[in-house]
Amino acid sequence: DLAILKRVIVQNVDPTGAAVLNAADPMVAKMGDKCPGRVIFFAQNQHHPVITAHRAKNKKVIFFDGTYIVASKGSRVMYRFPVSEIPLTQNGVLGFQIENAMAAIGAAWALGLDAEKIARGLSSFESTANSVPGRFNQFKHKGATVIADYGHNPDAMRALTSAIEAMKPKKSHVVISGAGDRRDEDIRDLTRILGNSFDNGREPDGGYVLVTPVEKLDIHVEDAPFVAVEMKAEGNGPDSQWAQHACLSVAGKRSLRRNRK
Repeated sequence: DLAILKRVIVQNVDPTGAAVLNAADPMVAKMGDKCPGRVIFFAQNQHHPVITAHRAKNKKVIFFDGTYIVASKGSRVMYRFPVSEIPLTQNGVLGFQIENAMAAIGAAWALGLDAEKIARGLSSFESTANSVPGRFNQFKHKGATVIADYGHNPDAMRALTSAIEAMKPKKSHVVISGAGDRRDEDIRDLTRILGNSFDNGREPDGGYVLVTPVEKLDIHVEDAPFVAVEMKAEGNGPDSQWAQHACLSVAGKRSLRRNRK
């Protein structure tokens, strides 16, 4: 059970330390019972039962009120951080990034950082390919937004699709590759989730586009950690094969096109 394995970290928190836990995840919330130190719960819903109960005990909680991420000890509000000043959340549009920000606030609060230092960190951090590669990195290309994300389980995919829907795109396309050590049912869930959320995962002419780290290809593109690789079928019948038709940088100073099998 993965939850039991991850609980080991919480069980080994120092008595003077703290665990910052997601109150909205039942399995994670239960870990609080095993923590030798303090517990700080966070959730987007300020009326979540776990948040309400913890707050009633005069303990620390973090929640989102629609405009601010609020850090409270019991009924006393300690800090308020406007999501408009947290670039990671895109003005509060990206729900999973609000949760990431709340977790970071909880960790900083537990370490005794003051509100000014926490706010400075929140306002300066961005999820770029250089700072956190593969974590909802966004690139602009020919008027479109390209997002590279390492989400590899159903929960991550649900968070990803919710974020894309919140961004209200006119059209959305997806390219996916799966980790080889996943259960068959997990891979099926991933494809169902994505299939229900995106317009198309395949190019109209029958080709595919693969987004991959640039170091995996025998090319060099300045300032381009990811490239889009256009794959097309060459030949007919049993002699046909997928070939790399062209490489096009999605995050660099120039585009690269090159025929390559």
